[in-house]
Amino acid sequence: MPCQSRQSRLLSALLLACAAAWSLPCPGQEALPAPPRVVLQLPTENRGLFDGRLSDFYQVTISKRLQSGMYGFVRSNLPEPPPYFERFHEGIDIKPVRRDPSGRPLDPVHAAADGTVVFTNLRATASNYGLYVMIRHDYGALQAYTTYGHLASVRVKPGQAVRAGEPIGVLGWSGNVSSRSLAHLHFEFGFLLNRDFPAWYARFADKSDGPNEHGLYNGVNFLGIDPARILLESHRGTPPTVAELFAREKTTFRVRVPARGRPLDFQKRFPFLTPGGFDGPAPASWEIDCNRIGLPLRFRPSAEEVEAPELAWFDESLSLQDSFTRGLVAKEQGSRVLTRNGKKWASLLSWPH
Repeated sequence: MPCQSRQSRLLSALLLACAAAWSLPCPGQEALPAPPRVVLQLPTENRGLFDGRLSDFYQVTISKRLQSGMYGFVRSNLPEPPPYFERFHEGIDIKPVRRDPSGRPLDPVHAAADGTVVFTNLRATASNYGLYVMIRHDYGALQAYTTYGHLASVRVKPGQAVRAGEPIGVLGWSGNVSSRSLAHLHFEFGFLLNRDFPAWYARFADKSDGPNEHGLYNGVNFLGIDPARILLESHRGTPPTVAELFAREKTTFRVRVPARGRPLDFQKRFPFLTPGGFDGPAPASWEIDCNRIGLPLRFRPSAEEVEAPELAWFDESLSLQDSFTRGLVAKEQGSRVLTRNGKKWASLLSWPH
């Protein structure tokens, strides 16, 4: 390597000094803390996900397909073999690793992260998830929730603070699991849609929905993302931030909802999803980019007047398999529209009206 001239060395030193100065906060201004990372640990003793033994980790359904225990559109109501998978599974199903001589699972279930127990369902017939626990996790001002379903027993109470790895129950097959041979832990990671859910439910629930026995923590009020990916990233030492979790989701469709001159509840709790902030003129409506299950990814103000939620855009480049939206969007007479369920979901996002 040729020797540097004295001038070149001085210039290099000056540039390094400038770079160091630019990385420092201004006088009297503190450096912003790094955003907290979402670190999850396995909620049971089953380590098959980390060891690459997926058939030992995921509990398959009656279809016997490995993917049926994974997150996403992995199941179907169609005759075997189905040409596509239209049924959505919001979490992952984890196999037990310990059973007694009668086949009853013995695996303890642990909190996947530090948090606060916000809900326990202690009546198995009150939910498809049977006995289950929900825990809130705080990441600075942002919140996420983990759900632990189909338990045999529950060891914690609402309001109780728990640490990562602390036992909260025992794996089982309560709820809609057909037999102990299919016992598993249903595990979810997700976000609450609206803090005024009970009032919305009282206004919009159908008779077929039944009473709201779970209050704010009704499953309708949550949308999840794949917890397996977060578990793997945590295991590898590269856990994401909450903002990164939203940023990597793909926009599938866009809705337009009345703004009523104010930000929506979800916007206020996740302000980074509204890049322009809330300080400008009050918009007539909000345009919301959503992933395929309806999780809001970005909010934009719009001058378009709307009286009720409407579909503004759909990604028509998607394959049939990738175009399923939990029944929120359908094609009618050649055009995409919000379905009845889609309008209910959008009304929950924009509640109160």
